[in-house]
Amino acid sequence: SFETGTGTDFSFALVGDPQIGASGNAGSDAENWGSTLGVIANTLKPDFLLSAGDQVNIASSETEYDGYLNDILSSLASATTVGNHDSGSEAYGQHYNLPNESTELGTTTAGGDYWFVYNNTLFMGINSNDRSTAEHKAFMEQAIAKNPDVTWKTVFFHHSIYSTASHWDDTDIISRRNELPQVFADLDIDVVLMGHDHVYTRSKMMNVGTPTDEGSESEVYNPEGILYITANSASGSKYYGIANADAEYSAKMDQSKRRTVTDVKVTDYSYTLTTYFADTMDVLDTYTIYKTDKTEINAAIEQAGTLQEENYTAESWDTLIGALIKAIETEAKEEVKQSEIDEAALELKNAISALVKVGNNTNTDVDTDKDADTNVDKDTNKDTNKDASTEKTPKTGDTTSLLSIGTLMIVSVGAVVMSLIKRRKTEE
Repeated sequence: SFETGTGTDFSFALVGDPQIGASGNAGSDAENWGSTLGVIANTLKPDFLLSAGDQVNIASSETEYDGYLNDILSSLASATTVGNHDSGSEAYGQHYNLPNESTELGTTTAGGDYWFVYNNTLFMGINSNDRSTAEHKAFMEQAIAKNPDVTWKTVFFHHSIYSTASHWDDTDIISRRNELPQVFADLDIDVVLMGHDHVYTRSKMMNVGTPTDEGSESEVYNPEGILYITANSASGSKYYGIANADAEYSAKMDQSKRRTVTDVKVTDYSYTLTTYFADTMDVLDTYTIYKTDKTEINAAIEQAGTLQEENYTAESWDTLIGALIKAIETEAKEEVKQSEIDEAALELKNAISALVKVGNNTNTDVDTDKDADTNVDKDTNKDTNKDASTEKTPKTGDTTSLLSIGTLMIVSVGAVVMSLIKRRKTEE
């Protein structure tokens, strides 16, 4: 039996081209594939397995399907996609139960495009043996429309468009590379997972067909581009040598002729892909995409900006100023993890709640309307509140928010800090 995980955090294992039988010895290939599955099940312990196609070498071979369908898969959920070696037979559809599969879009003898949602992520498997980009686009548009609230959108298919081995300049691959990236960009896809070329390649963050300089060697924050991963063989049945070592789109490539598996860990704010050599579990590559949501910290900063120092005790006001400065500095960072944002936002909200009004011995709830009314005509205050209510909250990752935050820093922090310095000089 299988159970869907609770919460939003989960993991899955990505494998490429088991292709049982490709070496000429299906039994040996199956044994090596079983070793990789053992590492996946016993060490990585993912929620499910995702195979990027070519599960078998001959589409109709039951011997090869027997080798692929290892006993471990009876207790490990799996998702597959149609490779070129799987496509020519109905056997593929007879061995896998695919959810939300289209009977009209992306179809070959083996089956069509399909999608599923796991926790916070939409997975769309497209049958790249069907060369119709228009059909794949229509299918993905439908899947996205049915699942508008997911955090991450992942596409997986067989024929890698950003690999570095012998298939990289095949005519059909070039055609897909010229067409699919624009569709993925239009649909705001986050990650694309592929196989076919029997080599490991991680792309740079790609803006349609152009590599960008977003991020570092190991991470990126709120990227505009898309990450493409090509998985190497998980059984070792066949490897291709690197044929495009100077590929501008490649950030990492490897052909060590060793079985690999990629452990993918997904949260609401991060998508981490760590690729291991399956024989030793040494790390080959790791990369993390971070997303952040600054809505709460922006709201807290704006609330703090409406407060008036003279209404609160010096000690509680000093605490507020420290928390406000930290919050503004945190919000202004381009590379900051969500945990740091949440911590700074909570500290500021707590400081606001802990403000002690002058003449009171205990904390009281902050009445921002009274603070805003201080020394302001009521009619003028109404207009001010109206303007404030219609002001747009800066959006996550929106660089235009820096102007409003910078203004808040000058007006709010600058003013309160200067007042704090003057008061301290008076006390001295």
